[in-house]
Amino acid sequence: MLQILGLLQRFASAELQPVTLSSVHLISEASRLAYADRERWLGDTDFVAVPLQGLLDGAYLDAALAV
Repeated sequence: MLQILGLLQRFASAELQPVTLSSVHLISEASRLAYADRERWLGDTDFVAVPLQGLLDGAYLDAALAV
């Protein structure tokens, strides 16, 4: 959820108005990117080294949007 919000904060609030095609598209794409990372890194942090700080890093999020 934090990754989705981090991705969305990079857009102007005018693009994220409720119930607009633009906002639905942006939220869908941000969710798609975040869930792809979730699929890759899903695991108990007691047993799997999940790079939480890296997944929330601004440079990483900017690069994810550039794809």
